[in-house]
Amino acid sequence: MGSFNETTIKAGTVVNTDISNGAGIEASKLQHQQIFVIDFGYLDAAGIIVTGDVTFFIAAANCEIRSVEVWCVDTGTSTDIDFDLLKNGGTVLTSQVKVTNATSDNTKVSGNIASASLVSGDVLKASIATVTSNTGAKAPRMMIHCDTAYV
Repeated sequence: MGSFNETTIKAGTVVNTDISNGAGIEASKLQHQQIFVIDFGYLDAAGIIVTGDVTFFIAAANCEIRSVEVWCVDTGTSTDIDFDLLKNGGTVLTSQVKVTNATSDNTKVSGNIASASLVSGDVLKASIATVTSNTGAKAPRMMIHCDTAYV
């Protein structure tokens, strides 16, 4: 009788339902998804929005930023606010993300990522970079989605 030492499974052949709940797959084989929501310290109905940064993540391993979205719970009547995402003090976006009073309340505005890769020790900060006007605007938010390798 013959024997073999290797087999190749065609891509897409094994799907989630083919793997038992108790399969014992090591965490190192998984991609971890993290979603950070930054409220900049503002409650939904309070506060005059001012510029400032919030440090929210220090990478423990290689990571990839997948998306950056910003919004205001209430965009007010005369609003012009620019947001940024900073890695080690420099932007990761192609340009700052703008929310104005023309943006509907609770409507996410996506940022374009120029530099998505992170390595261990990289520090991320969410930034309200400029506030040109903010009459009635309330509760700025930023959501960042990262994929992280298991440590």
